[in-house]
Amino acid sequence: MAMRGWESVGADDLARLRAGGGAAKPAAADRPASGRRASPEAEFQAAVVQLATWAGWKTLHHFDSRRTAPGWPDLVLVRAERMIAAELKVGRNTTTDDQRAWLRALSPVPGVEAVVWRPDAAPRAERWFGLVETLESGEIERRLR
Repeated sequence: MAMRGWESVGADDLARLRAGGGAAKPAAADRPASGRRASPEAEFQAAVVQLATWAGWKTLHHFDSRRTAPGWPDLVLVRAERMIAAELKVGRNTTTDDQRAWLRALSPVPGVEAVVWRPDAAPRAERWFGLVETLESGEIERRLR
């Protein structure tokens, strides 16, 4: 049975995700062999993938971006007639010209939503483009419902 809505997500899970706390701690077998902690970008991506999976979305991330077109979005999420192409940014990182070009190219495609997602408030430069949604504001959660 495919999961619909948020019935399997506890309030603590959503609060942690909204606060940028990332996904639940991975099992030992899923942690990097180096034992190092994942980067903030990787933790945010894991949180978004976990949230999307709970909401019944299929997710795609190219692990080696050197083998994709420059600027291709970090995540592609698909459910029914909808596709979300999401560029994920953490901290002071901003979108590149290539990333903005891909988001603009994907935006007019029927059924595709091209977005920039952050766990926190967006820098002013990205707010000007009107692309940014955040976990903090609840926009990512609303879009995935």
